Amino acid sequence: MAIDKRFAVFAVCERDINVYSHTVGPFFYINQFNHCTHLIRVPLESFIRLAGQVGDPSPKVKFVLLSNTGRCGSTLLTQLFEQLSNTVAISEPEVLMEFSQNNTFDAFPKARQHLLLQACIRLLFKSASQSKENKDQGEIDSFVIKPKAHGIFVAKSLNLLYPNIKNLYMYR
Repeated sequence: MAIDKRFAVFAVCERDINVYSHTVGPFFYINQFNHCTHLIRVPLESFIRLAGQVGDPSPKVKFVLLSNTGRCGSTLLTQLFEQLSNTVAISEPEVLMEFSQNNTFDAFPKARQHLLLQACIRLLFKSASQSKENKDQGEIDSFVIKPKAHGIFVAKSLNLLYPNIKNLYMYR
């Protein structure tokens, strides 16, 4: 859900609500807020260890960053991606904003910033993959993240971490 200089914050949501699904609401961060029952704070070192155990998505997974200007149709495109059985699509995860707009980690070395960003991506992919209704029908082969409109600033760091990432930019 969020990350700061000391903790990663996880939202525990109602079991029967899939906060990744656009049928619950168009944006992941709003779905988390609306359906959160508890928050769990995890110290950053434990968060990094957990993400290390989860690991990156398979190298076969196509990773797409869908940057955008507001009101351009990117939410609709993300919802269409979400309907593909082997695709995970996340619309506006709030946690990425700490890496793209805020100065939360400016005092951290770049390597530490990248380690934290990678940890966020690993856990977003894992939890979103497990949320797919048809997760047992086949392996996830595509992962789409649509940050908020001003989240494009995370693209440079993601390109360094995941050199095979595809960048799409929507505007009108």
